[in-house]
Amino acid sequence: MSADVDLRKFVIDSLKPLVPAKWDWYDYTAAFEQLPRTTVRLTLQSIEKMPEAPNSKRLVTYTMTIVDPSDNPSSREGSLDDALVLLLAAIDDTRDFKWSRATQVNADNAYLAYDIDISIPVTRVKTDAKGARP
Repeated sequence: MSADVDLRKFVIDSLKPLVPAKWDWYDYTAAFEQLPRTTVRLTLQSIEKMPEAPNSKRLVTYTMTIVDPSDNPSSREGSLDDALVLLLAAIDDTRDFKWSRATQVNADNAYLAYDIDISIPVTRVKTDAKGARP
């Protein structure tokens, strides 16, 4: 993917349709408060140079946090596990994204959640000293 597009918009537009429609979605870092249903939060995790590639290549990694607010631990974990497997399969079917790890976490010290690290390779577009593309 080229860096001359709005990367965050591209990531959101590509990943949001993969999550169940009944889940809430936040495209920014937000505290999880009073969650009525399973919720997804997407945050930028890192931007790294790709050592085996030319200097114009970057690997941009986002963290997708999936939180289930249920009070019942057994049903919460079971439903989240099943949905997570389906979501990871959908990400596998995309052309641009690779996920590397899905880790169970405690979101905001209150909720069972999973963090999924999702990466996309990006090619930097060369610009002149004023930021204009040649």
